[in-house]
Amino acid sequence: MINTQPNSLSAILYVRVSTEEQAIRGGSLKTQEDTLRQYCSLRNIKIKRVYVEDHSAKTFNRPEWKKLITEIKSTKPPSELVLFTRWDRFSRNTGDAYSTIKVLRNLGVDPQAVEQPLDLSVPENKMMLAFYLAIPEVENDRRSLNTKMGMQRARETGRVLGRAPIGYVNYCYPNGFKGIVLKYPEAAIIENAFTRLANSKCKITDAYSEILKEGLICSRSNFWKLLQNPIYAGNVRITDDASASSYIIPGQHKGIVSVETFDKIQLLYFGKKKSRLEFLLVNNRFPMRDFMSCPICGKRLTASVSSGRTYKYPYYHCIWPCRYRVRAEKIYDRFLQKLTGLIPKKEYVDLYISIVNESYSRENKRLATKKMKALTSIELFTDRIAKAKNLLLDTHIDFEGYNDIKSDLESKIQVLGYTVQAYSQKQIDLTDKIKGSARFISNPKKLFQALDEMNRPSLLNRILVRSQNWEQGNSNHIFQQSFRAIYGLDEQEIEAKMSEVDVRSTLETMANLELLLVQ
Repeated sequence: MINTQPNSLSAILYVRVSTEEQAIRGGSLKTQEDTLRQYCSLRNIKIKRVYVEDHSAKTFNRPEWKKLITEIKSTKPPSELVLFTRWDRFSRNTGDAYSTIKVLRNLGVDPQAVEQPLDLSVPENKMMLAFYLAIPEVENDRRSLNTKMGMQRARETGRVLGRAPIGYVNYCYPNGFKGIVLKYPEAAIIENAFTRLANSKCKITDAYSEILKEGLICSRSNFWKLLQNPIYAGNVRITDDASASSYIIPGQHKGIVSVETFDKIQLLYFGKKKSRLEFLLVNNRFPMRDFMSCPICGKRLTASVSSGRTYKYPYYHCIWPCRYRVRAEKIYDRFLQKLTGLIPKKEYVDLYISIVNESYSRENKRLATKKMKALTSIELFTDRIAKAKNLLLDTHIDFEGYNDIKSDLESKIQVLGYTVQAYSQKQIDLTDKIKGSARFISNPKKLFQALDEMNRPSLLNRILVRSQNWEQGNSNHIFQQSFRAIYGLDEQEIEAKMSEVDVRSTLETMANLELLLVQ
């Protein structure tokens, strides 16, 4: 028991909170200190020093607590008491608490919580001590478990939590869900690296050197892990802790590369199944497969890869018993040659520029709308912080609740600020792109080469005729009439009625693809 005889005891006061902002709630530093001082005044206990702590009580690795222990050990005689308001101010770890209590008592110091007093010399009181110490530890463990379970459920819905990987930035959506969004120019650099590796079969070390030159900050080991991370293909890897297994599900975020490109990287560089590799090579190397027919029997050609000693050779070929086949590279070069040097008619150039400007205008309005929504959300979240502060001052909520609300809303405001900046930059970029909007119609070869494997079919379906004999001299019959009209490839004039409908549709497809490339 604490002796209350005049001038008989001396004490060190210890007050602690988790953060400085907790100083405005009921269990604040000032409130704790006032309670302890009043306690000492009523019992005539001499206060030797007050230690003020702003650290978690999960461990005793706290700066002020270390100073307190040092003072006790160096002062002869030491203070008889270490006083704090409640046992959760002392510790939230039962094991560490018992160990520290033993150390203090061996030094002749009695730790006491003035609002939860215990005479530790009475054995039965140790049961109450265990109860007081266990409650905050259980609260911490339950909070941690709930957090882990919530994060696991969120991952199972396809959300990416934690720190965003390179090429992404953390984002909190207006509905409160947290996720990741693309971050430029990092995302573009990573996309180029994936594409370069998938198409050219260069070494990973060469691709790594290129991304460093382009300004991406990434270690060699992280780049290796990046290439195997399904997040970049728009997927999420889920780990089952019970079975130590994992599986992949579609994510809610936008991938930087296509699933096909990502899978191809895994197959080419990380030793997956050969059959899957051949499947990908077939789909990526034969963009004209649906547009060619056999010059011998007239059937539509198929495609496959023939294995040589050191390389795989892609071919377009007919089905058995017809033995016609042609190298895919030869067809690809022939197609690019047909696109080379095409000059569009002036009236179609003017129409194309008009369509592109309309597309840019729609995109600009879409960006402006999104930017306005983000600004409105920022204003809304700022207002909510002010309202939460009023609730705190009126004691309708405690500080922990206020701090959770404030931290969450401030993170949302920060991400929304980045979003507003990104939309503004896109608007500027779109305005600059309008000035050169005729470059792709004047160079359809450049447009085709600039498109990725997922978007090339959109252009080919619009300009090529299906199941045509590509060996038929230098005829332009492989192109649709609308495309031939735009570039004057027909000897005879095409009917105006067809031009008004089909030509505009072809130009709109090209304009939409251009917009996709410049975004």
